[in-house]
Amino acid sequence: MLLRMMQMMVLPLVVLSLIAGLSNVDRRAFGKIGLRTFIYYFLTTVMAAFNGISLVVLIQPGKSSRQASKSSAGKKEALQSVDAFLDLIRNIIPSNLVEACFRKYKTVYHSRESAVKHLEVINVTTETPMAGTSDGINIVGLLVFSIAFGLILSSMGTEGKSLRDLINCLNKTIMLLVKVAI
Repeated sequence: MLLRMMQMMVLPLVVLSLIAGLSNVDRRAFGKIGLRTFIYYFLTTVMAAFNGISLVVLIQPGKSSRQASKSSAGKKEALQSVDAFLDLIRNIIPSNLVEACFRKYKTVYHSRESAVKHLEVINVTTETPMAGTSDGINIVGLLVFSIAFGLILSSMGTEGKSLRDLINCLNKTIMLLVKVAI
């Protein structure tokens, strides 16, 4: 029950916290803090990727000394790195915010058989990547929307004060709900 309650509050907690935080920050201070945060995030991500690639080349996980010729019973779906990157780009701007709460874009592969007679190859199976969807929260799209919404709300000045107050109140309410659940 505790886990289900926490899962229930993740989405409003993340969205409202981001909007409330960004809508209440000073624009000049945000530029300096945002630049430092971006540089820190970028450098740590590059270092983590370099470490990961180095360890994979060094250790070679999945390669065993005994080559087992057993094939797995389940169907394995090989995702290309280009397709994973394109999925990330597609998920950045969701077409519908409500749909982004329960569905995200994911590349799916459709098998296609073809017979090529002039090369004397019969029954060649090719995998064609197609844009599809999968169940789950499109957190990237919701984060981008929340950041944009919070920044626009902070630039509105006194016109957006009532909405900022409402979002701050909702954020405090969700935080209290989390405390009660814990």
